[in-house]
Amino acid sequence: MINYAIYLFANPMISFGYVVLLRIQTLMFTPIQGISQGICIVTAHLTGAKRFKTISQTLKKLIIIVMLVTAIVGVIYLFSYKSIIVYFTDNTEAKKAIGSLIVFSILSLFSQPVVRITNYYFIGIGKSIYSLLSILLNVSMFVVFMLIGEVLFNSHEFGIFMAIVLLM
Repeated sequence: MINYAIYLFANPMISFGYVVLLRIQTLMFTPIQGISQGICIVTAHLTGAKRFKTISQTLKKLIIIVMLVTAIVGVIYLFSYKSIIVYFTDNTEAKKAIGSLIVFSILSLFSQPVVRITNYYFIGIGKSIYSLLSILLNVSMFVVFMLIGEVLFNSHEFGIFMAIVLLM
């Protein structure tokens, strides 16, 4: 849906920038993804053992750890993105577009731990349907933010850009 919206409304440079951004964010989100997948296994084990207080304590500690990891990765990401872009393009205009996307995508970095931990927690306790509903809600919110951005700013590209940044 995101790629199609960019294809329809944005210039090719934004589309290229989005693809590069996804590649770079894969590196950035790897620690968060690993920790989130671990919570699925731990939650499933503790739910089976009926140790619900331990689940609560584990989630609190995990959120603190993930937010620290996210802050560290975000700072590293902010200071190193210019040297990473070089591996994807040597076009000056593309570097500027990608750089803008990357800097603003750091906003989405801090929402990712909550989304991912919640989804894996639901899977761990055997409520995968809630994880599916969460993903559907995220996609629906993307469309809403895209339309709001388009109506408020009368710009297709900016609306898509803000929706990507807020919900990526």
